[in-house]
Amino acid sequence: MDHTLNTTPPTLGLEEGQAAFKNGDWAQSLALAGQFLEHHNDSIAGWMLKARSLVQLGQWDAAHEAFAQVLQGAPADYNAWLETGHLHFAQGQFAQASTAYERALALSNKRFEAHLALARVALVNGQQATAERLYAKAIQAAQGVDVPTQRLVHWRMGQYLLDAGHAQEATVSFSDALLWLKDVNKPAARNHVAEVQMDWACALMRLDQHERALQLFTSAAAMASRENTLTRLAVLNQQHHFEEQALAVARRCVQLFPQSAGAHLNLAHVLMECGQLAAAEGVLAQAESLGTMPGAKDLRAALAAKLGNAPKPAP
Repeated sequence: MDHTLNTTPPTLGLEEGQAAFKNGDWAQSLALAGQFLEHHNDSIAGWMLKARSLVQLGQWDAAHEAFAQVLQGAPADYNAWLETGHLHFAQGQFAQASTAYERALALSNKRFEAHLALARVALVNGQQATAERLYAKAIQAAQGVDVPTQRLVHWRMGQYLLDAGHAQEATVSFSDALLWLKDVNKPAARNHVAEVQMDWACALMRLDQHERALQLFTSAAAMASRENTLTRLAVLNQQHHFEEQALAVARRCVQLFPQSAGAHLNLAHVLMECGQLAAAEGVLAQAESLGTMPGAKDLRAALAAKLGNAPKPAP
């Protein structure tokens, strides 16, 4: 491969691949990236799209190779180092992740992402003081940036703290995230707020503050309007045994997105977990009529087992 990659604007084929990636069709974006690279093997954007698609598809070894192609020709690409670090982190390779994040910081210490990513590594290694210092640097780097970005810094750190088992500290970060509510009348911001409230509620459940958690789940339900946000909210309510709220949110999601197989599948799952097996079977049939969904077959098998309709082994 040529060590000097072409940084010219992407062609239409690459733009189609990027659009497929944005829409969550990662198999298609990977296929289009591959086709594009057959004719433009020196394209940074092409290799980046391929790497990101491979990450989403769980093909991590191949993703490392694609990121290496990007960094071979563009060693000063901040995002490539950052995302390489994320990939190492997902694989539990924390030393390699830290090295990649440090390379990103060497390119730009004015961006918050690498500071925050290193804070996450520090938490995994039990270095909470180091994590707090890096968190402060991330907040400082985000100063003067748009409001959603400043909210994102606190939200992400709250998630990292919660993952590391520091539920009490996580609630502080989630609370700080919700201080940035100046654009709350916009749908995107309202759904973002709902996501933060859900995470905060999960932290409170770990602290046995069930009533306050339920209040946050209820507030999130009033904020949420996107399908993925409503779906996650229904699942979390069900997991924490707030069954009435889980059903209400799942039904609302179906009402807002009546042609979504995923919304119906989620409602069927919640109905099954709540013991409403006949209703779950009917909604699952609706989901299957709307499209093929991963998980539908497993849910039908689980329903059949609960209903006593599971096929018996041949003698």
